[in-house]
Amino acid sequence: MASVFLGDLDDFIAPSQACVNPLFAAPASDKPAAIAGNGADAMELVLEDEFETLAPQVLPPQQQEPDLIKTSASKTATVSLNDCLACSGCVTSAETVLISQQSSGRLLSALRDKSFAVSVASLSPQSRASIADYFGLSPAQAQARIATFLAQLGVTHTIDAACAGDLCLVAARDEFIARARSPLPPVWTAPAPSVAVSRTTQRDAATGAESFNAPQLRGPLPLLVSACPGFVCYVEKTAPEALAYVSAVKSPQAAAGALVKGAAARAWGVAPAAVLHLSVQPCFDRKLEASRLDFVDTVAAEATEAAEAAAAPTADVDIVLSTSELLEMAAQYFRSLAPAPPAPELAPGIPLPPPTPEGAALASADAAGGASGGYAEHVFRHAAKVLHGVDIPQGAPLQYRQGRNVDMRELVLEVGGEVVMRFALAYGFRNIQSILTQLRRRRCAYQYVEVMACPGGCVNGGGQVRPAQETPQAMRERTVRVGGIMQAVPSLAQPDDSPLVQWVLGPGGAMPLDSAASALHTTFHAVPKLEATNSLLARW
Repeated sequence: MASVFLGDLDDFIAPSQACVNPLFAAPASDKPAAIAGNGADAMELVLEDEFETLAPQVLPPQQQEPDLIKTSASKTATVSLNDCLACSGCVTSAETVLISQQSSGRLLSALRDKSFAVSVASLSPQSRASIADYFGLSPAQAQARIATFLAQLGVTHTIDAACAGDLCLVAARDEFIARARSPLPPVWTAPAPSVAVSRTTQRDAATGAESFNAPQLRGPLPLLVSACPGFVCYVEKTAPEALAYVSAVKSPQAAAGALVKGAAARAWGVAPAAVLHLSVQPCFDRKLEASRLDFVDTVAAEATEAAEAAAAPTADVDIVLSTSELLEMAAQYFRSLAPAPPAPELAPGIPLPPPTPEGAALASADAAGGASGGYAEHVFRHAAKVLHGVDIPQGAPLQYRQGRNVDMRELVLEVGGEVVMRFALAYGFRNIQSILTQLRRRRCAYQYVEVMACPGGCVNGGGQVRPAQETPQAMRERTVRVGGIMQAVPSLAQPDDSPLVQWVLGPGGAMPLDSAASALHTTFHAVPKLEATNSLLARW
């Protein structure tokens, strides 16, 4: 029997080229409202879904009342990133919205106005490796030169976001152990559609009732890593039935934001609203993630500034720039990233890694686990020891089994000839669809899946530095090369060895346990279908 396999051409979940929601897409008309008579022309409505343009639908003419009272001219509706999050018209967001609302111009304006007491840039290890590959630098040299460039623009501190990744690894392994010991039965039911109001409040999309926005730490297996915003958007908008399987642990970007605006702001003696947090990431969808109201604190408590400043809504991440956008800024202002002078230290008592001098070593636990945060590898090693008494030496590489394609790999633990644990790394859209299909049919054999929307993982994010024209072979070579640069960073034996983890979570740490749980966990929402919120999009 012959088989036909359908897939996306480039296997990316890419931003839409334009907004498909007619509430925002239609420009305002300068013509006065017309009265449609019996001879008025019928209206043709062209619909788009995620993959194609559907057949035009011809609507009958409708009688319109004359606009007898007009107090103001019609205005063109604008779409924000929050609108994109609450709309299922496309999987991620309109590309123009992502670029316009999270831009280098906004960063330069904020730095020029000096409206923040402290400005912090968190640099993802994937972005650092991409820039290091472009300039032929070591990771430490790239970190130092980027820090120098941002300091010349007015950024106070540049930190290594991989240290926030260490915090996420600790939270991820604890979450998996708890689920593995007492998993809930498999389900395939979507929760009621809801939207976030703030970090602690959500609103029912149907009734408008507000309730406490509490992370769901218990659930069935497998546990799906939620660090990829493209995957999160895809599940929330197209497969909300899978939300019960999605990890509640924040991404490293969101965790870094909670730390910078929380414990670090307190140590600096400033209100969270007085701290500007810039995040440099390999992915444009990180801009969308930063706009989630789940990462906005409406009551920024525990600040030492004036009460009115502390009460202002505060986002954990204010601006997100992609790797390529940062490089464009450097080329525009300085033509390149110059060698870095000795770096200033951060405030005493805050072990956030400062900008490192050239040649200094970086260190992180996620450096050992691949190019996308090391979730599967670290959790696999930890679970093997805690759940099955198997101690895998830290220096011993894990044996991966190749799946049906290069972006699908497995980790298997056998005890006494019996498979007791099976993990997977599933990168790219086709593998995401495959995992979700297995979940829907309740045939998924994995206990833990590291999911990333981009083929090759985060090192191949859409915001990375790449040639204008790149063949698939050149893309694979670049991905391997950049991933190798990430692996060149010295690896900590355990994330617990990170000074930042010890400062935050250790005895007498900077965050109480309840605050740490809030800083490292989040919630997700089933997004109502577009036709449910807009009758014009109902399919006749």
